[in-house]
Amino acid sequence: MSTMRKSILLAILFCSLFQLSPIRVKAYRIVDETWLPIQFDSDVKLVTPATQADLDGNGILEKVILKNGHASLKTNGITVWESPPDWQVKQALISDLNHDDQAELTLLIQRPYRPWPVDQWLPYGGRIADFQDSSGMSCHIILIGWKDGRYKEIWAGSSMSQPALVIGVADLNQDGRVELITMEGTYNDKSIFPGKAFKLWEWNGFGFSLLSSLPGEFNNFMIFKSQSEHNTTSIIAY
Repeated sequence: MSTMRKSILLAILFCSLFQLSPIRVKAYRIVDETWLPIQFDSDVKLVTPATQADLDGNGILEKVILKNGHASLKTNGITVWESPPDWQVKQALISDLNHDDQAELTLLIQRPYRPWPVDQWLPYGGRIADFQDSSGMSCHIILIGWKDGRYKEIWAGSSMSQPALVIGVADLNQDGRVELITMEGTYNDKSIFPGKAFKLWEWNGFGFSLLSSLPGEFNNFMIFKSQSEHNTTSIIAY
């Protein structure tokens, strides 16, 4: 698609969002770990996640396919990894959130709730017993990568206390490294939308640490770069 056509489609999309009522569209930038509302700049470039990369370092690109809650990685049309049948994959992004200079597959999934091993012996189901919905599904962030000669979980988060409805990857705090963005809700909502907060997380070497949170009511978000602000990365929330 040509650059001009992309710009036209982006302008149409933004205009459509601003005309949606009563949905409120706002733009935010992270400064010193604080979400600051900013003026919307029409001179922006939409940032979309990569759908293919060389995950195993053999010089051949792997492509992520997400269909009907099932994720797979394909090389030259051959499936080299696929999600287990009891996972419901909500999003599949290619990124390097753990900053090891090797791309991984970042997944937002729901899967049957499992307590921590020690919690099986605690009264009332343990400390994370409420981290699941009424159907017994819990929300997780999982990184799939190439290690020890095969694709495997290189990091899997515990059941989230507040389930992520949407995730994104971007360098929002302009420190030169990408962070994880989550739009989170609650397990007991009759309707999972709108989300209740945006959160920004950074990799700490063992997992993700919370950098900043923005409470509110949100339906989704887009990541963009402002070309007039030295490619500063921000989000549009609506």
